[in-house]
This record gives sequence, structure tokens and C-alpha cells, in this order.
Amino acid sequence: MKSQKPSSKPSSKTRQVGSSRATLFWQTFVLVLVAFLLYGQTLRNGYMLDDRMVMLENSIVKQGLKGIPTLLTTDSFYGYDKELGRTGQRKTYRPASLVMFAVEWQLFPNQPLAGHLVQLSLYAIVGLMLMLLVRRFFAGWASEKPHQFLYQWLPFFAALLFIAHPVHTEVVCNIKSRDEILALLGMVTALMLFLKHTDKPSPFLFVGSIAAAVLGLLSKESAITFIPIFPLALYFFRPTLSLRQILVFSAPLLVLGIAYLALWFGVMGRVEDSFYSIPLTNPFTGASFAERTATAFWLVALYIGKALFPLTLSHSYTFNAIPVVGWFHWKPLFALILCGGLVFFAVRTTPKRDALAFCVWFFFATIALASNLFVYVGGMLGERFVFTPSVAVVLALVLLAAKYLQRERLWIFAAVGILTAAYSIQALSRIGDWKNEEALFKADADSTPESYQAQTEYAKALLVRSIASNDAMQKPQLMQTALEHLEKAREIDSLNDPQLYTTIGLCYEQAGNLADALRNSKRGFEQTLVSALYKNTPGYVCYAAKCYGQTVLSALQAGRLIDTAQAAVLLNEASVMLTTAIQRDTPTVDADVPMTLANCYDALSEYDSAISAAEIALRVKNADERHRNNFAIIVGNYGGSLMQSAQYDRAIAVFGRGAKRLENNPRLQWGLGMAYFAAGRYKEALPPLRRAVELDPIAQRLKDDLARAEKAAQTM
Repeated sequence: MKSQKPSSKPSSKTRQVGSSRATLFWQTFVLVLVAFLLYGQTLRNGYMLDDRMVMLENSIVKQGLKGIPTLLTTDSFYGYDKELGRTGQRKTYRPASLVMFAVEWQLFPNQPLAGHLVQLSLYAIVGLMLMLLVRRFFAGWASEKPHQFLYQWLPFFAALLFIAHPVHTEVVCNIKSRDEILALLGMVTALMLFLKHTDKPSPFLFVGSIAAAVLGLLSKESAITFIPIFPLALYFFRPTLSLRQILVFSAPLLVLGIAYLALWFGVMGRVEDSFYSIPLTNPFTGASFAERTATAFWLVALYIGKALFPLTLSHSYTFNAIPVVGWFHWKPLFALILCGGLVFFAVRTTPKRDALAFCVWFFFATIALASNLFVYVGGMLGERFVFTPSVAVVLALVLLAAKYLQRERLWIFAAVGILTAAYSIQALSRIGDWKNEEALFKADADSTPESYQAQTEYAKALLVRSIASNDAMQKPQLMQTALEHLEKAREIDSLNDPQLYTTIGLCYEQAGNLADALRNSKRGFEQTLVSALYKNTPGYVCYAAKCYGQTVLSALQAGRLIDTAQAAVLLNEASVMLTTAIQRDTPTVDADVPMTLANCYDALSEYDSAISAAEIALRVKNADERHRNNFAIIVGNYGGSLMQSAQYDRAIAVFGRGAKRLENNPRLQWGLGMAYFAAGRYKEALPPLRRAVELDPIAQRLKDDLARAEKAAQTM
């Protein structure tokens, strides 16, 4: 019998595997391409919003690699709160993202491009891991010819919709939201490895699954809601397993979740209660149980809408964008019917192991914390909170497309393509808002007009631009717009935030309306002293006092305070405010605050007090060259006035005091030398005058005065 020649053509199974790999390669390429095409523009963006908390103003993160041990053993925002003098007020443990930020700062300090590039890359990886996870869900379809098309394309469709989803723009554009990305990446990876281990037990897969889950939990505490998904995935996608086997396989993850909860509530604690003690920061303050539950159901309904297709996008769903409602309102009743209907469907179809039921349980499990039903999560509604739950929604959408359009594959491609295009258009529009803070605040003020935060943030951004602008025509327009938004904010809440009136005062000051500027600034200071919002947060009293003092000084400098008696009254009033603020907020006092006080005393000719206040300013850690120059001017004013009245010994003492503190200031060295010269102590005048010439060799006047002193010293 002749031996058969081996066929030169690859077997059908070989062709199938090769085709599958090629398809997977191109799917991966498309997912990465879509992610970078959508979010590539973020690489031009700077740091924004809460990026300050985790990078720009986090002293521990900015230590780079040296700060990692502290990041692993303290509250995640310790380095930020420490700078504000309010450590110990909250206990949040999310070290994974903070450690990444420390490494990035070590390698690329103060370079937001690096942060945005890492953010975008991780987002693309999440999409890829999601595709691999869904393929693992339906691994049994790979060998079933009727399902091979769905096995190859359904996971890709789900990942594509996830990457294009516009509700994710906040997470990707805001570097601080790295915690959301890492949490989902860790849990998706853990679940994928967990399923592979279940299919073919391996110690490496088991350890990898546990490690990935730990990464997720150390990224953000909300990852704990993903733990129930592990046994659910086994029940729905591994029907041959018994309930006992499911529990055995899931036990390590369940134990990990229980251990994490014990650690969290036993050691780390929970939310910053002092931060959320008034309606402005916690809309549920004073709400009844009925109101809280009713509003929570409405929030879940809103999250479902956001996950399907967000018609509006905002990062400012704060008071009072979504008012607290009771059960007699139509909103919670609608939400109850919607949620009840979904749960009823899930209960009915769970015994059939319908994957759509899995999506329902997945969504409700991972959105539970964000509903605020159990604990206030720090925001009424946040688009970042739907980042993980949206996985369930995009999976449900592609499952529905496959179910109702399975006879015509092109219709499935068309449906997913149309939805992807719609998602992308909405995402691109929103990503453009994140190019800078003013653009973002403007968009949010329009999309969430009842949000107090949205209105005030946009007004403050306009104020900042007005101060920086040299366009005399533009300033009034900016201030008019800012005041309109501040008035809208006052209609929303006029009692809880003293900074509202401080900001209004600054706007009026920019607009040249001194009377309204001073009236509102004073009201802001007085309310800050008794405000519950700032009771345990240093710095705000100083800020309010500084704004009032600088308004008075600006008016005096511009010649708007012609009446010397009125000027004296206002300067004294400002001095009292600033002194009170410094006494209250000493640990975190801004150098501008005591320097403003020094300038007020200087304008009142109370020079001793002025120098003492200026010396306080120089001792503050954020004092810079501007403050040192101002100190030299105040000393020069005092010393000059003493010399004019022939009090030369006192002038020598004043200039000596200044020169001792600022040895390298030519103005003070020159003043000390000239005070000695005026007192007839020519030889003693020579060292400080020579030092002044050495520090400023270009100034001809210093050289001339030194020559006069040298000549006078020779004739003694």
C-alpha cells in the first residue's frame, strides 16, 4: 500500500486558526487606532481640576521614587492635604495610581504630556482586555460553527463601543481618574485569568488573577463591587459547573473581598465627614430616608441613560444640578419601574443563563455604591462612576444586536457602526471641552445650569482671564459675564459659600466698582469666619482677608481714595481683617497675606508694624523674590522717612534690620550705607556701600555715592 503524500494545502482547522489570529490582530489594531484618534488631542492638554491633588500640589508624589513608601502607608491625599494643613480629615487608600504618578514625576517632572500619554495607553489596554474577557466568556463558541461569527466579532463590537463611549471622556481626559482606569483594568484582567484558570487550572493563572484583583482594589475602593461578578460569570458562562464548584472556584476572590472590606472599615475608615456637612457639599444633608432612597433610584435611572447614550455631559453634577426628591415625584417612580422591570427580567432569565441577565446583575452590582443609597460617595452623580458599569451596557447592546439581527450579519455591522459613530461624535465634542479649564467650565455651566459649582467655576475662570488681560475693552465684557454667572450661583445658594461674595467683590474691583467690591469682599470675610464649609479647612479666611486688603490698596494706588480719612478707615479695617486671618490660619498662611498687611501698615505710615508683618511674609514657605523686593521697599520707605526727619541712628537700625535679613539686596545695603553717611559715620558707610556696588555694578548712582563716602572717609 502506497503511503499517501501529505497534502500541500493547510487543513480547514489550520486555516480557521490562522484566520482567527489575523482577525484578532486587525481588531486589536482598530481598537488602539480608535482610542488614539479620539483622544489623541488630549496629549496637548495640561493638568486640570483634581490633577492638582495627585500631582501638581501633592508634595509626596512630587518627591518621585522617594515618596513611594509614604504613599503606601498614608492616606492617598495626604501629600495634598498636608500642604493645606488639614491632614487626618479623610481616609482614602488608593496607592496604585499615586505610585504611578510618583514614577512619572520622577521621570517627567511637571510634564502633563507623559501623564496623558499613559492615561490614553491604559485606556486602550482596558479596551483590549475587555475584548479578551468577552472572548473568554464565550470560549465555547469557538468550536461551534453556528457561533463562530459571533465569537470572533461580538467581543470586538463590545470593546469598540466601550472605547468610543462618550461617558468615558472625564476618566480619560482627567489624569486623576487613573484610579478608575486601573481599577477596571485590574478587575477585568483578574476575571479573564480567573476564567482561564477555571477552564484549565494553573497556579500561575490563579496567582495572576489574585494579583490583578489586588491591583484593582488598591486603585479604588469601588472595585469591591466587582467581586460578585466572578461567581456570576461562572454561573452564566460555565453552565457545566455546579453551584458547589462555582463557590469553590470563587472562594479565594470572595475571601479577598471580605478581607479588603475588613481592612477598609477597620483600619482605613471612611469618608471625610467634615467635608460633607452642608447641602452645598452633600445634597443629602438633612434628607429623610425616603428622600434618600427615592433620589438614589432616580440616580440609577440617570446612570442607565448615561450608559446607553449621554445626551449631556458635565463634571459638575453638584448642588443643585440634581435636586433631592421624594417618592411622590414622578422621577423616582419612573426609576422604580425601570429598575424593577430590569430586575424582573433578570430573575426570570437567570435560570436560563441568559447573558443579558448577567449584564443586568453586572450593572446593578457595580453601580450600587455610586447611587448614594448606602453611603455618600462625594458627589451626587459622576460620569466617572459609570466607567465600570458601562461594560455591562455595551455588552448588552451587542448581545441585543446579535439576537435580533443574527440572520443578516451586515445589519449587525451596520448597527454597531452607527452607534460607534454616534458615540464618537459625542465624545469628540466633549473632548474638545477639556482643552483647558475655562472651556470645560463654560460647557458645564451651559449643560448643568442649576449646578452651583459649574456657575462659580466658570465665573472664576473669567475673572482670572480678566486679571491677566491687557485689553481694556475686553475686561468689562468678561466681568459682566462673570457677574451674570455669579448671580445665577447666588440664586442657587446664597448662604453656604462665603467665597461667592469674595469672588463677586473681585469682579466688581476689576470692573472699577469700588463700593460694591468692598461691600461684597467684606461680607465674604465675615461669613468665612463662621462658615461650616471652611471650619476645618485653613486658608480661606486668609484668602478672603487678602482680597479685601488688596482691593483697598489697589484703589489707593489708582487714586480712587482721595479722601485721606476714608482711606485710613479702610486701611485700618483691612489691617484688622488680615491680622485676624493670620492668627487663625498661621500654619498655612500665604505669603501674600502678611505682605498685604505690611503694605496696609506702610500706607498708614505705621512702619514698625509694616516691617514686622513683612518679616512674617518672608518666613512663609511660598515667599519668593516678589515678597523680598516688597520687604526692601517697605524698609526703604521707613528708613527714608527717618532720614528725612534727621533720625539717623533709627534709620541705621531699620536699614540694618533689613540688610541682616536680606544680605544680598543692593537697595538695603545702599540704604544702610547712606544712613551711616548722613550720620557722619563715613568709614562705617563704606562696607555696605561697597556691597551694594558689588551686588549691582551697573547702577551709576551707587558708584557715585560710594565715591563720596570714600572721599569723606579720607578727609576724617
